[in-house]
Amino acid sequence: MSENINYTTQMDAARKGIITPEIKSVAEKEHMDVNTLMKYVAEGKVAICANKNHKSLDPEGVGSMLRTKINVNLGVSRDFKDYDMEMEKVMSAVNLGAEAIMDLSSHGNTQPFRKKLTSECPAMIGTVPVYDSVIHYQRDLATLTAKDFIDVVRLHAEDGVDFVTLHCGITRKTIEQIKKHKRKMNIVSRGGSLVFAWMTMTGEENPFYDNVCTIIREATGKDRDESTPNDDILKDFHIQNIDQEILIKGDVTISFSGYSLAVGNFVNGVAFPSSEIGRIDSIDVATNKLLTIENKTAFYRFDNDEYAVMYLGGYANRYQTELIKKIHGYDPKVEFFHFGDIDMGGLFIHQHLCNSTGIHFEMLHMGIEELDAPENRNCLQCLTEADRERSGSLLEIPEYRDIVALMLEKNIKLEQEIICLNI
Repeated sequence: MSENINYTTQMDAARKGIITPEIKSVAEKEHMDVNTLMKYVAEGKVAICANKNHKSLDPEGVGSMLRTKINVNLGVSRDFKDYDMEMEKVMSAVNLGAEAIMDLSSHGNTQPFRKKLTSECPAMIGTVPVYDSVIHYQRDLATLTAKDFIDVVRLHAEDGVDFVTLHCGITRKTIEQIKKHKRKMNIVSRGGSLVFAWMTMTGEENPFYDNVCTIIREATGKDRDESTPNDDILKDFHIQNIDQEILIKGDVTISFSGYSLAVGNFVNGVAFPSSEIGRIDSIDVATNKLLTIENKTAFYRFDNDEYAVMYLGGYANRYQTELIKKIHGYDPKVEFFHFGDIDMGGLFIHQHLCNSTGIHFEMLHMGIEELDAPENRNCLQCLTEADRERSGSLLEIPEYRDIVALMLEKNIKLEQEIICLNI
């Protein structure tokens, strides 16, 4: 990107009607009218990956109505550590027509090679920051923080990298699904495996998923504009946030902008889009007891008129958290309960629910009595190595200590769908 105080990115320039040297160069290469290309860039249909610190860049466009571009994966590893040889490969690839180089270096001090690429190579340069995180800090993966990962993304940008791969797709919810439903193969993505391992070790959300808007704000010069909602930032870059459903059943009345919905009239409850939460005027939980349930099968099986029931599907998302806070705000007398799997994941979900809402949820049917019940013995599962690794921090919490100790002692865990059959 050329130096100009009037814009931050090629998209920003195009939206302001500024024809940058990079847009002009790409238009000439693509034999396209510059104003047509600028429209595509402004709409996000074409990306011109051009870091202002990549001084040797010969810009190219990627996207709609353009020529297909060739990307070549290179980089040093534990098995091959010769930076000079790797640089020869880079220039050979460029001479043969490659428009992009993906630096997948995963061993040693990667920064000198990265800086050499952005100072000498005319092709777009991409990286995978998560590869570099462990070797950059020279620490065990479990000791890294979310900030550490984001700082490496920033470092790569400062070094002149034009594009990065961020593994945002794997979340705590998908991890729980992976553990419940065995895959045919292990995770084949190296970056995805690293993120999965870090999340399993720490119990934290994916740092890239959690901070994607922070990264976009900073990369586009909007880091100081904290008033812009995250959803608006994502829409700005054509990332559409799909409305999530809130699923609830029981003796609950929800008032929306002048009309009331009696949830209890529907045997299996009702689902409404999360975008409607802002229109809620009041929520009346007639029984003064709200139960959150982790699994959808258990949600439908659970039959006890004493509770209003909300389906979570794993870790509570921000919409579910918002609604729970509203319920608590409307009526502080409502008591909160949670029913989930009796395993490490289930306890971490309960912990996250309490922490994210600021409300204590009493665990229901998640105790020693259910884990040790004779009728459940044929359905018990053995702990995995990951379960044992995750147990350490839970043993330090008095509320979980006894049940975790029993799980470890007997090498057992139990899914809530089974418990639902016997209550």
